Amino acid sequence: MQSSRGDAVALACAMLLGFASPLGAAEPVVNHFELDGNSADAAGAPDDWNTLNGTTGQNGTCTGECKLKVFAVDGDGQTIFTGGGSKDNADVTSWQYKNGSVPPKDEIQNAYAASYNAPNGDVIIYFGADREAVNGDANIGIWFFQNQVGPNGSGGFTGSHANGDVFIVSAFTIGGTTPTIQVYEWDNVCVGADNNSPQVGQCADKNMRVLFNSQQACASLGTGEAACARVNSGPINVSWPYKPSKGAVGDPIPAAGFFEGGINVTELFAGIGRTRPCFASFLVETRSSQSIDAVLKDFVSGNFPQCRISVAKSCACNAFRPDGSGFDYSFRGTVTNDGGGTLFDVTVQDQGKTYSCGTLDVNQTKNFPSADCTGPAATFSAATFPTTNQATASGRTGSDSSSPTVSASTDPVSCNSQEPAGACTPNAQLTVDKVCVTALQVLGTNVVVRVDYTGRVHNGGNVNINSVQVTEDDNADGTIDQTFSVGTLTPAGTPGADKCYTNNQPTCPALLPIPAFNQPPVLGAASYFPNNGAGMDPGRVQFSDTVRATGIDAFGRPVASHPAGSGVTANCLICPFGACPATP
Repeated sequence: MQSSRGDAVALACAMLLGFASPLGAAEPVVNHFELDGNSADAAGAPDDWNTLNGTTGQNGTCTGECKLKVFAVDGDGQTIFTGGGSKDNADVTSWQYKNGSVPPKDEIQNAYAASYNAPNGDVIIYFGADREAVNGDANIGIWFFQNQVGPNGSGGFTGSHANGDVFIVSAFTIGGTTPTIQVYEWDNVCVGADNNSPQVGQCADKNMRVLFNSQQACASLGTGEAACARVNSGPINVSWPYKPSKGAVGDPIPAAGFFEGGINVTELFAGIGRTRPCFASFLVETRSSQSIDAVLKDFVSGNFPQCRISVAKSCACNAFRPDGSGFDYSFRGTVTNDGGGTLFDVTVQDQGKTYSCGTLDVNQTKNFPSADCTGPAATFSAATFPTTNQATASGRTGSDSSSPTVSASTDPVSCNSQEPAGACTPNAQLTVDKVCVTALQVLGTNVVVRVDYTGRVHNGGNVNINSVQVTEDDNADGTIDQTFSVGTLTPAGTPGADKCYTNNQPTCPALLPIPAFNQPPVLGAASYFPNNGAGMDPGRVQFSDTVRATGIDAFGRPVASHPAGSGVTANCLICPFGACPATP
């Protein structure tokens, strides 16, 4: 069975809905939030204000379907409306405020709001406030703005209205215990009321179009009902600081001092054939009456960043430039609307490229690039591997070009993977070979041995090797006797991957098998006069020398055909009668 307080609230809701409900029936509870005339969280039930606002009004939790919660505090003698232009049907640019007092029944202490994304995609906003005293009827208004609106510190307000801002008006009638509710949208097309009894979709006043006009109390906002409000029918304790006008901090809020309600933003705008907006700030006010142009009294405002967008991305290195000029990358990512309203003209900026994603509904995710987020090829180049990359997404909160925008950026993302594996790993492979023959030559008054030789240097890797040179140790004594500058070798399989180091040409000259006595070396070959040789049976002399190739790959890393002090050794024989048989 319910308590007597719960029975009274349930009966008040049933009366306003126009039907009777037996005492003891279950209180109406929405799928994710309790609108039951108090702040307490029933065991196993959905959220309530104690869940969201916690013990100080600031440290509650907002998880699951709850996407945003705010709590604003207003002290006595602060921020009250003043001036004849401070009317709800006038733009906030004409509003004025000052520090001062209002009657306790119009003095707001705290205001709160929360935004939920329902499983069916509907966006539902809950709101509430408490006032110092309850002596008599009162009227309350709640604005949800698409722009940042609030006091500017010098008696005026920042920001301005945008078409689609939502205004909720509720009156505390029947001694303050029963709330009624109307909902309007700001629409500057409206120049006045269409008739004496405007219905949903019609203009109710200057700048005001009706969204909801059912005078309805609370039921489940998840069943197609677009708005409702409730007040407490008896004293309630809350988990945040509250002080009645005649009492101490921590005393209960008296009956009719606590107001809460909710609107299904999706349902409200679907009722007039429009897409829901999302909001950036809110303001709760007390008013002299339910009339749209009523005199405004106290107010409390705060940020309500309901519009949100998030972006995530990944990137990979796909190739490198063999000449060392850089690496080629690709990227991809997602953009998500994780806020409370449809976003329009969504774009993603990545590496100076723009991807147009169109409209993004609540909880919707699109991939870029894709058929849904069109744009240029998702590639870029960088001088190093790995590199970092960052993407930014933005979208407008309304369908017209003057609507505010929201944006978000990724943290710098490290592009440290390779697709395919090894695609960005330069691999230089330097090898060298050598062939030689011996000849006899007159040198001065002597006949001496001359060794003619040639050879090739090869790049067997996938990256340019620059500054290639081949060094020769003629006499195997560890000293460099000749150096050949080759220049650049291109990757394996390309025309410039191999060169003859003795003539710096693609091909080497053919050495004579048995040079004639005193015949000069063939053109393009190199030669030297050995100063010693190794005797070998039967009656031969062998001459040996070593060559080694070195270079620097296109990314600045040293490359060598052999470790220092070693290389390719060529052995040339000189034999009796001028010819050496194949076997000794």
